[in-house]
Amino acid sequence: MLVTQFKTGRKPDGAQLLSLHPTQGKGIDIALDTRLLHILCKLVQEAVGKAEWDLALKLVPEAPPPGPEARPPRLN
Repeated sequence: MLVTQFKTGRKPDGAQLLSLHPTQGKGIDIALDTRLLHILCKLVQEAVGKAEWDLALKLVPEAPPPGPEARPPRLN
């Protein structure tokens, strides 16, 4: 399967959802807990390094949900 589209999201139980789809036909949806998500990211980082694609793939910490004191971003 040649993946041409992917989406990420979160299931109601908190698991991360990764959807991989080709241009035509059926794709796959994978639910990952935090441990499996990090393992998959590590595998992708290693594959990108071996492929010499000159990409820096880094994990970015997820921002906590906004609290009642959170303000909307300001536009300058």
